[in-house]
Amino acid sequence: MYKILERVQEIHPEHVPAAIEVREAFGVARSFRRGANTAAQNAPRSECGQEDVDRNNRWRTVERAKTKQATMNMQQLYTDTRLTLSADLRFSSCL
Repeated sequence: MYKILERVQEIHPEHVPAAIEVREAFGVARSFRRGANTAAQNAPRSECGQEDVDRNNRWRTVERAKTKQATMNMQQLYTDTRLTLSADLRFSSCL
């Protein structure tokens, strides 16, 4: 599939702009993350609140920082994720 999209990007940049990294933008891992976030956003707030979605998406802050230090608020920075398992699982339970 990637090869086809990359070929379309080559031939028809108006459909898939050259600035897009096809393998990253259309990757399976991204699809699962986006699907999980969408399901969590659609769940009743009593089951999964915005803080649960944000907690689950901490990886995004680190990933975007690349080689720099990730900028997080104090609570995110000093939370030991090994000790917040029940809070982390709340995100999964609402999917």
